Amino acid sequence: MAMVNYPYPTDFVEPLPEWPVTYACAQASAAKAAHKDDPYADLYAIAAAANTFYNYAGQTPCFDLGGNSNSGLDGNGWGVLACNEMCMPFASNPDNSMFPPSTWNEKANSSYCYGAYGEKP
Repeated sequence: MAMVNYPYPTDFVEPLPEWPVTYACAQASAAKAAHKDDPYADLYAIAAAANTFYNYAGQTPCFDLGGNSNSGLDGNGWGVLACNEMCMPFASNPDNSMFPPSTWNEKANSSYCYGAYGEKP
């Protein structure tokens, strides 16, 4: 949703409201408050936020997270972009992030991009 967090509704990826990240956070907060005494309150909040992306327009009775989306992006869109236009060195330190430790390896990334897409960053 961060990639399409525009101040107006869009539907080229999925039908989304204006400022979908703000909307998703508000939905999560409301769901958690509505279930504050439930031990699964956090799960209700996550589901409400996910509903913004996967079912904001109410077009499906159940989330299909299997990757068979009718969205405007194919599954490799971000990977191709990251390999041929926007080299993004990813690394993380668990002392200051929620992600497990990882280091950036430029040569390994270049090899991956060439093997996967025939592109070098």
